Amino acid sequence: MSIAVTERPAAASFGYAEYCRLPETERFEVIAGGKLPMAPAPTAAHQIVSANLFDILRAHARTQGGLALAAPLDVILDQHNIVQPDLFYLAPERKRLLQARGVFGAPDLIVEIVSPSSQHRDFVVKHRLYRRFGVSEYWIVNPGLETIDILTLEDGAYALHLEASTQTAEATDRIATSKLLPSLRIPLETVFADIPKA
Repeated sequence: MSIAVTERPAAASFGYAEYCRLPETERFEVIAGGKLPMAPAPTAAHQIVSANLFDILRAHARTQGGLALAAPLDVILDQHNIVQPDLFYLAPERKRLLQARGVFGAPDLIVEIVSPSSQHRDFVVKHRLYRRFGVSEYWIVNPGLETIDILTLEDGAYALHLEASTQTAEATDRIATSKLLPSLRIPLETVFADIPKA
């Protein structure tokens, strides 16, 4: 097992070694050496969207030789940045990043499913973090609005590749497509199917 050693953040004292000693009942992410508690149990909408999207991503990964994975599983970006994305994808040549304790390095694609309590973390904190560590594509999925924003890394910054919504009149806009995985088509009606209303 090997992970990148980076300069320890000046104000932080929590790293991967300490993280490994946490009891399994404690769920944290570690960003810039600070412990961030995980949100309470996800809503039914979150879990349904996660399962639907995982089915689509996993089926595609199998045809390409890649690997789709879902939380809870640690993604160890470096000694002081350890996250548990909702879903993520490893290209065939990067499946070696998966080890017994988790993924050691940046996945090619990360999906975060937004909840009311996670908006700042997903849109700001993790946006910066994933950009910094070179995650090629970042999807932000909003079950409440039934949207998927697909951001791609270009010249060290995220650019909006696509914003897809079930609310659009155009059927073509209700299909999300990935720049990283060009043969992947994601029907939003399938992703957001079966969500309980209120």
